[in-house]
Amino acid sequence: MLIFTAKLDKKKAVAALLGLAIVICAVVLTVGHFKTSAPPSEKPYAQTPAKPPKTPAPNTAVSADKLANNSDRITYLQSLGWQVEEIPLDMLEVTIPAEFAGAYEDYAKLQTAQGFNLANYAGERATRYTYRVLNYPTGEQDIVADIIVCGSKLIAGDIQSPSLGGFMEALIQ
Repeated sequence: MLIFTAKLDKKKAVAALLGLAIVICAVVLTVGHFKTSAPPSEKPYAQTPAKPPKTPAPNTAVSADKLANNSDRITYLQSLGWQVEEIPLDMLEVTIPAEFAGAYEDYAKLQTAQGFNLANYAGERATRYTYRVLNYPTGEQDIVADIIVCGSKLIAGDIQSPSLGGFMEALIQ
């Protein structure tokens, strides 16, 4: 059996603890200084409700072919009569299937009825943006607008209730 003994001087112990506290504080401050966060407009999930959207100028024309940023997407939805929160609830990269079957076949038919041809984008990667709708005619609260953008071109969209037994309808009424 081994026994170790050490004689500890109070001044040295206090100095060692003080030195250790200084090192810990320096590490915490350094880590906090280099930590960055995304700007609020780029955060895909908002924890607090967004401000009501601004009404577009009367002569503002928004093309479904040029939805390059969040402001363009919101202005486009407003031009269709939909008021949405400014921060998307979700942004998701999707791949349009090479062949449509089942639910996606029904979705493609809904898009064709609106003038969008998803078949032109089969196999392409796109981004789906989901916005909370603030002015659905029945007053329901949990209604969302999904728009699918490839590059900066709108290729699909819908209005839906994601709740159990919900519905999906055309974005363009």
